[in-house]
Amino acid sequence: EEEITPTTKPEFSLTVTEPTDESIINADKVEVIGITTPGAVVSVNGELAEVDEEGNFAMMVVLEEGPNIIEVIASDLEGNQESHTLVIIYVPSPETPPQVSETGFSLTVTQPADESIINVDKVEVS
Repeated sequence: EEEITPTTKPEFSLTVTEPTDESIINADKVEVIGITTPGAVVSVNGELAEVDEEGNFAMMVVLEEGPNIIEVIASDLEGNQESHTLVIIYVPSPETPPQVSETGFSLTVTQPADESIINVDKVEVS
Protein backbone atom coordinates (compact mmCIF):
# COMPACT_ATOMS: atom_id res chain seq x y z
CA GLU A 1 0.00 0.00 0.00
CA GLU A 2 1.46 3.36 -1.06
CA GLU A 3 1.40 6.10 1.51
CA ILE A 4 0.25 9.46 0.23
CA THR A 5 1.82 12.46 1.88
CA PRO A 6 -0.28 15.57 1.51
CA THR A 7 1.74 18.37 0.02
CA THR A 8 1.56 21.52 2.03
CA LYS A 9 1.86 24.64 0.01
CA PRO A 10 3.85 27.53 1.44
CA GLU A 11 1.88 30.16 3.27
CA PHE A 12 1.07 33.19 1.13
CA SER A 13 3.27 36.14 2.06
CA LEU A 14 4.35 39.63 1.09
CA THR A 15 7.37 41.42 2.54
CA VAL A 16 8.49 44.91 1.56
CA THR A 17 12.20 45.18 2.36
CA GLU A 18 12.79 48.73 1.05
CA PRO A 19 11.93 51.47 1.81
CA THR A 20 10.90 51.25 5.44
CA ASP A 21 7.64 52.87 6.50
CA GLU A 22 7.89 56.57 7.37
CA SER A 23 11.28 56.94 5.67
CA ILE A 24 12.35 60.50 4.90
CA ILE A 25 13.91 60.61 1.43
CA ASN A 26 15.77 63.44 -0.35
CA ALA A 27 15.25 62.03 -3.87
CA ASP A 28 12.12 62.45 -5.98
CA LYS A 29 11.81 58.69 -6.52
CA VAL A 30 12.30 55.53 -4.52
CA GLU A 31 12.69 51.88 -5.45
CA VAL A 32 10.16 49.63 -3.73
CA ILE A 33 11.79 46.22 -3.20
CA GLY A 34 10.32 43.08 -1.70
CA ILE A 35 9.49 39.40 -1.96
CA THR A 36 6.24 37.48 -2.21
CA THR A 37 5.11 33.92 -2.72
CA PRO A 38 6.43 32.68 -6.11
CA GLY A 39 3.73 32.91 -8.77
CA ALA A 40 1.98 35.87 -7.14
CA VAL A 41 1.18 39.12 -8.93
CA VAL A 42 2.34 42.36 -7.27
CA SER A 43 1.04 45.86 -7.83
CA VAL A 44 2.60 49.03 -6.46
CA ASN A 45 0.16 51.96 -6.39
CA GLY A 46 -1.95 50.17 -9.00
CA GLU A 47 0.94 49.48 -11.42
CA LEU A 48 2.02 45.88 -12.01
CA ALA A 49 5.54 45.15 -10.81
CA GLU A 50 7.78 42.58 -12.45
CA VAL A 51 8.11 39.50 -10.20
CA ASP A 52 10.81 36.89 -10.83
CA GLU A 53 10.35 33.13 -10.43
CA GLU A 54 11.51 33.32 -6.80
CA GLY A 55 8.97 36.03 -5.91
CA ASN A 56 11.39 38.98 -5.83
CA PHE A 57 10.12 42.30 -7.14
CA ALA A 58 11.37 45.87 -7.50
CA MET A 59 9.63 48.93 -8.88
CA MET A 60 10.55 52.62 -9.06
CA VAL A 61 7.95 55.04 -7.65
CA VAL A 62 8.02 58.79 -8.35
CA LEU A 63 7.43 60.87 -5.22
CA GLU A 64 5.81 64.24 -4.70
CA GLU A 65 7.07 66.67 -2.09
CA GLY A 66 5.74 65.78 1.36
CA PRO A 67 4.13 62.51 2.46
CA ASN A 68 3.48 59.85 -0.20
CA ILE A 69 1.34 56.76 0.33
CA ILE A 70 2.68 53.64 -1.37
CA GLU A 71 0.36 50.63 -1.45
CA VAL A 72 1.86 47.25 -2.33
CA ILE A 73 -0.59 44.40 -3.01
CA ALA A 74 0.27 40.78 -3.79
CA SER A 75 -2.33 38.25 -4.93
CA ASP A 76 -2.48 34.86 -6.59
CA LEU A 77 -4.95 32.86 -8.69
CA GLU A 78 -6.23 31.04 -5.60
CA GLY A 79 -7.60 34.26 -4.11
CA ASN A 80 -4.86 34.83 -1.56
CA GLN A 81 -4.02 38.48 -1.07
CA GLU A 82 -1.83 40.54 1.22
CA SER A 83 -1.10 44.25 1.20
CA HIS A 84 1.25 46.70 2.86
CA THR A 85 0.84 50.47 2.96
CA LEU A 86 3.88 52.67 3.50
CA VAL A 87 4.17 56.41 4.00
CA ILE A 88 7.34 57.85 2.47
CA ILE A 89 8.16 61.51 3.05
CA TYR A 90 9.99 63.32 0.25
CA VAL A 91 11.95 66.32 1.49
CA PRO A 92 13.95 67.91 -1.35
CA SER A 93 17.54 68.61 -0.39
CA PRO A 94 18.26 72.33 -0.33
CA GLU A 95 20.09 73.63 -3.36
CA THR A 96 23.72 74.53 -2.83
CA PRO A 97 23.85 78.26 -2.13
CA PRO A 98 26.12 80.36 -4.36
CA GLN A 99 29.65 80.63 -3.02
CA VAL A 100 30.65 84.14 -1.95
CA SER A 101 34.27 84.99 -1.25
CA GLU A 102 35.22 86.18 2.22
CA THR A 103 35.64 89.74 0.92
CA GLY A 104 32.27 89.75 -0.82
CA PHE A 105 34.07 91.16 -3.88
CA SER A 106 33.38 89.88 -7.37
CA LEU A 107 34.73 90.92 -10.76
CA THR A 108 33.14 90.41 -14.16
CA VAL A 109 35.10 91.33 -17.28
CA THR A 110 32.83 92.24 -20.21
CA GLN A 111 35.51 93.66 -22.57
CA PRO A 112 37.61 92.50 -24.29
CA ALA A 113 35.78 89.28 -25.10
CA ASP A 114 37.34 86.06 -23.84
CA GLU A 115 40.13 84.76 -26.11
CA SER A 116 40.15 87.95 -28.22
CA ILE A 117 43.23 88.64 -30.34
CA ILE A 118 44.25 92.24 -29.80
CA ASN A 119 46.94 94.02 -31.88
CA VAL A 120 47.48 97.09 -29.64
CA ASP A 121 49.89 97.51 -26.75
CA LYS A 122 47.23 98.79 -24.25
CA VAL A 123 43.77 97.33 -23.62
CA GLU A 124 40.98 98.98 -21.67
CA VAL A 125 39.27 96.44 -19.45
CA SER A 126 35.68 97.17 -18.53
